[in-house]
Amino acid sequence: MHITSAGAARQYNGRMGKVDQSQVGVFVAYANLMKYSVWTWVEGDLFLPEIWFSEAKAQDRKLLGIPYDLKFKTKIEIGMESLNRVIRNGVPFEAICFDGLYGRSEWLRSQIQQANHVYMAEIPCDTNIYLSEPQLGVPEIKPGAGSY
Repeated sequence: MHITSAGAARQYNGRMGKVDQSQVGVFVAYANLMKYSVWTWVEGDLFLPEIWFSEAKAQDRKLLGIPYDLKFKTKIEIGMESLNRVIRNGVPFEAICFDGLYGRSEWLRSQIQQANHVYMAEIPCDTNIYLSEPQLGVPEIKPGAGSY
């Protein structure tokens, strides 16, 4: 019988700053350092690496009580789901802040922006951004401009 810790695998661990055998969680924290000088986790979930959904891990999942119908989700998907739960539960906030892993996700930034939330994200210095929405499309050819 092989029993292990749920989600344990060789994976990147931000606290350690390297890849090692570890468990990783995705958390939403609330901070109000101006008024109350307090911060706390308000939502979180265990990240299960994709290997945990393989047939080889089926017995471990069963022994550890991991729901049979649970599907693999990226940390970014888990983070967005957690954030949505916090918002639905009425936790007040002025801005959403996240580190580089989440900041690299154009999808996540777009979801938060579409919901009209202010966010501050760490993004790599070589990430292309637009200060105003670019106009996309094929340029109109003006009569007499010649052909190419």
